[in-house]
Parts: sequence; C-alpha cells; structure tokens
Amino acid sequence: MFQNGKIQNILSDTGKAWKENCFQLVPLLFAVILLIAEMFTYKVFKINKSFFNPLQQSLPLVLFVYGLGWIIAGKTAKILFTITLSAATFLTWLAVFTAIVFKLPLDSDIFAVLSASSSEESKEFFAVFANWKVFLSAALSCGILGTLLYFLWKNPCRRNKFVAVTGAVLMLPFVINCLRFTIKKEYIEICERNLETKLPVGYLVFKKNLDELVTMAVQPKLPPDIRRLSNKKIIGVLVLGESATRNHWGLYGYLRNTTPEMSRIKNDLLVFEDVISPWAVTTETCKMMFSTADFPSIQPLDFTVFSVLKKAGVDVICISNQYRWGKHDGPVNILYSPAAVREFTQEQVRRAKDSVAVERMCEYLSQAERPTLIVVQLMGSHASFKERYPDKFRIFDGVQDQSNRDFPAKTARQINEYDNSIFYTDHLLGKIISEVRKLSNPGFVMYLSDHGETPEVRGGRSTRSVIRSCYEVPLLFYGNAHYKQAFPEFMKEAAANVKKPYMTDHLDYAILSMLQVAYKDFPREKDLFSAAFTGRKTRLFSAQRKVYCEKEVRKPFVTNKKGELVSVQ
Repeated sequence: MFQNGKIQNILSDTGKAWKENCFQLVPLLFAVILLIAEMFTYKVFKINKSFFNPLQQSLPLVLFVYGLGWIIAGKTAKILFTITLSAATFLTWLAVFTAIVFKLPLDSDIFAVLSASSSEESKEFFAVFANWKVFLSAALSCGILGTLLYFLWKNPCRRNKFVAVTGAVLMLPFVINCLRFTIKKEYIEICERNLETKLPVGYLVFKKNLDELVTMAVQPKLPPDIRRLSNKKIIGVLVLGESATRNHWGLYGYLRNTTPEMSRIKNDLLVFEDVISPWAVTTETCKMMFSTADFPSIQPLDFTVFSVLKKAGVDVICISNQYRWGKHDGPVNILYSPAAVREFTQEQVRRAKDSVAVERMCEYLSQAERPTLIVVQLMGSHASFKERYPDKFRIFDGVQDQSNRDFPAKTARQINEYDNSIFYTDHLLGKIISEVRKLSNPGFVMYLSDHGETPEVRGGRSTRSVIRSCYEVPLLFYGNAHYKQAFPEFMKEAAANVKKPYMTDHLDYAILSMLQVAYKDFPREKDLFSAAFTGRKTRLFSAQRKVYCEKEVRKPFVTNKKGELVSVQ
C-alpha cells in the first residue's frame, strides 16, 4: 500500500508539473516547425534528396536546447529560449532565402559566394533577386516569433525535479551523438548536422581556405628552372570577363548579333569552341584558373601563375573593375598579390563602367618597357545587367524575337539587358585588340569569362548550380602580326586545338605558354596551345561533380526557360 501510495504521489506530482509547464511545449513546437520549414524548402528546391533524414539529424540539438531550458528553469530559461529561438528563426529565414535565390544550403559555400561581394555589389544583387517570397517568409517568421516570445515571457518555467528529469532525458540524443562522433574522431560531423552550428563551422572552413590562399600568394612553392623561352618583349592582355556565357554570343551561334566586332574580325581570332568553367562563382573559378589547383581535387595550392611570371622577369599589372572589401583584399584579389601594379577602378570612379579599366590598360600598354601581362578584370555581365553598359548601348531594349518572346515580360526584359551587356563587352574587346594590333612588338589578347550565366532562369548562381549555361564560356585568342611572325609554330599548334574540349582550371599553363615562359617538367598535356594537348576527356563541373557532355545544337540557337540550347530552325 505504501508503494502504491508513493507511486500515486509521484504520478500526481508529475501530472501537476506537466500541467504547470504545458505551455513550454510551445517553443518545442515552434522549433520543430522551423525545422520542417527549412527541410521542406530544401526539398522543393532539390537541395537535399531526403526530407526526413535531415530532420532527424537536426532534431537532437533542438531537444537538447529545449531540455536544457527545462533543467535550469526560471528566468534563465526564458532568456535561453528567447535567444536561441530568435537565432533559429533568423537562420531559418536565411536558409529559405538562400534556397530560393542561390539554390544553396547555409554552409561554407555561402561565404564563398558573399566573399566576392562589396556593399555596392550586394545592393545590386538584392535589387535583382529579392522578391515577395523572401519578404513573406520574413514577415511570417517575425509574426510567429513575436507571439511565441510573448507567451514565454509571461509564463516562466516552474522549477521541480520532474521537469528536470524530463529535460535530462531530452538532452540524451544529442549527447549520445556527440559521444559517438567523438569516439570515431569525426568531430566536424557534430556541427555539420545542424543548421545553427553549420554556419559558424562553414565560416571556419572558409577562413581556412582564405588563409591557404594568402600563404600561397606570400610564400609560393615555386617550381625549379623557371625561364623565358624567348628574349622578345611580349606584351599580353588577359581580359577576364564576368558572367558571360558563350550561348549569348553571336560569334558562337546565338540568334542575335551580340558580337558584331568579334564576328567582323573572326578570321584573325582563334575561337575555342568547347570551353567550360569548373565553377559558376568567381572566387572558386579564379582560384582554379590562376593557381596549380586542379578540379575537382582543388589541390595542390603551391603557387599562382603570377608568382611564376614575376620570377621569370615578366611584369604583371592587374586592373580590376570589380569591387574589393573596402581597403581589404578578397580571395580573388589575393591571387593578384605578386603583381607589380594593382588598380581598382571602382575606387577611383564611382560605379565605373568597364571602359574606365580599358582606358587604364591602354595607358599601361603604351608605357611597357619589359615583357608584360596586363590583366583586365571586367564587371562584364554581372547582375544587375542594366548597370553594366552606357545608355547608347541599349541596343536590344524593347526587342521581341525568338530569343525572348516565349518568356514573361520581366524575364524578356532581363534577357535584353543581358544581351546589351554582351554587346558592350564586344565593343570593348574590339578596342583592346585594335590597340594591341598597333604595337611594334609581339602582342596578344586573350578573352574568357570566369563563368557563365542564365538570364532566362530567375535565381542566383551558386557553387551547386547545374545549368550548363552557367559553365559554358567563350575563349578567344588574338595575336598581332609581330606575334604571329615571332611564334609561327605556337600559332599553328594553338589553331589545331580550337575544337578540343577544355576546362579553365588549366588556364595557368596557357597563360605561361602565351608569354613563352616554362619551367622544369612543365605539363604540356595541360597547355591549351601545345601540340601535346589532346583535350580533356572527362570534365566535371559544379560542387555536385556533374559530368559535362557537349550537346550538339544546330546554329543559330537560343536558350529556353530551362537554360538549355535549342535550335531556331
């Protein structure tokens, strides 16, 4: 009887404790709703293949925080719930936003995307991609959170042993997870399974990658026997475009004549027909192009092409019309560290068009006294497209044809603006080539874009993008008369490679080859301009490591709503 009476008292006290604290189910319910919202969004935008598995992974941390609140109880518990739920709400809203805009989860990739953005670039980005879905999700989250916090503050958790025991039980799943991964020495897994802990870990991963770049730029592991193969004063211009897909270049078969200058002189150019970028974001692409890193291993980070050129006695001048982090260098600009001169025209002329960078290039071109490479990094066709060209280059404004007539009005206008930006880039390329043609010594121009773009598909690019237009880029080479005369064998071997499959993670070897620089065990098989180059047999692209296979489409072509090439005949 005594035991039965004791059990009854325990059950009675437990029931009373639960009744006094039943409102505490509200924060747990809210936390679960946040989880479901995140996972549902990820499922809709095909960021994860399973719905319940990520939910199951994240739930232990939610239960842990909830159980901790029950153990400490009182006013401290109110503060804990207020802080953690506010942070979770913000992060969930951010996860929804990045899923809608970038098709990307919150992890280290986000820092890679944002790392190349200044405040000005961010403003332009949000003007293009922020939409009603983003604001609606934010409004709903804030409304629900405000209501929840009101009830939490009004009803503090009652402290008693039954609530504490329940809290301890709720904490067990996360504690077991921590022990399991600690024993297996998979510490990163503890944080990678939850949105709230994944972001700081993502930042640490990004910071580690950034430190590796700095080390490579400052203390490069240079190869032996770096030498120039010619004593001629070669002046080269490397024009790095931005967000220009070859699928919107008339030179490559696009329905519209967006590249009249390049089409006019196409017989003087080497037009490489099958070139892709490994990434669809500038930071990762430039790291591949200018360093020894190969895709998909992203290793080794031994040295940059600019360090080799400096050692070989070639002056490097970098003129960028892109932004940097105020007075600090972002990942891309760190790669330019070995350059003798680095200029950022956006800091000299507010909202400068690319013509400002080209004008500076022309000045350096006329002053070069030694072998020189001038790198001109354009804003090109970066969103917002309409900001990239002067008013007189609004060539396609109001035009409706097979390139855009099947699209909604807003998208059709966006396609026109994008094509205007390509038209403007073509104009600038014509001017650059004209200046190099006048040189009295060997000179060349190479143009390629860091990655492509899909103006037909609303939404931002990300490291996980799989639309081919985001990776299919133009690559052109022009050598003036003196260059062709000085290096006829080089030109012959290069011309034989224009149809071979290529990926820009090997661009560093092509840059050295153009400037007639080599070193011991130089990998000729990776050099686009070498007779030893046979073409990339297997090309993987994007963080998803997709296999790229060129699709034959008859010219002229346009791009459909999925970003795929379709013939217009």
